[in-house]
Amino acid sequence: MVAQSAEANGRVGRGRSQARDRHRQQGNLSESQRFSRAPRDGTTTTLALVLDGEAYIAQVGDSRAYLVRKGAAKQLTKDQSFVQRLIDAGRMTAKEAAQSEHRNIILQALGPEEKVVTDFYRVKLENDDYLVLCSDGLSNQVSAEDIGRITRGIGRPEEICKALVEEAMHTGAPDNVTVVTARLRTPEADYRRSANGG
Repeated sequence: MVAQSAEANGRVGRGRSQARDRHRQQGNLSESQRFSRAPRDGTTTTLALVLDGEAYIAQVGDSRAYLVRKGAAKQLTKDQSFVQRLIDAGRMTAKEAAQSEHRNIILQALGPEEKVVTDFYRVKLENDDYLVLCSDGLSNQVSAEDIGRITRGIGRPEEICKALVEEAMHTGAPDNVTVVTARLRTPEADYRRSANGG
């Protein structure tokens, strides 16, 4: 598989980010206060390695990986977050979690923790699949459906990244937005494309 990739980043003003951090630390759920230590000085990450037609994904925190196939985006990773724990326990729906004031409370991050538990995923890839890796600045603002729609409508990784960041910023992203997109093509598809003059 050959990957064409691109990355884009949008930054939010420092005052809004600091206000968000203060709000996160003042959570009123006693259980959430246990986890609010997380990442003032840390970061979340999602990494992907494409090898022999498969993507191997590693994740810490609430950065995400999506697979976009034929215009439909599927979330591959599961957030390491307080609200995801509530969803898993049946105490909150995904819709409620998306609106929760505690949705930014993560359970671990790289940096402040001495040890972290990395989640690993593996997915079989097909020709013309896209991998979209992103921070919560995108996933909290732009739905999986819209990620699929934007990816399908544009096609080029550089332009997809730019469009996704712009969409998140346009909808009022209260956090920094980082997006990495890779378009995956089999060597056979590239050979056919070049043989046909494309």
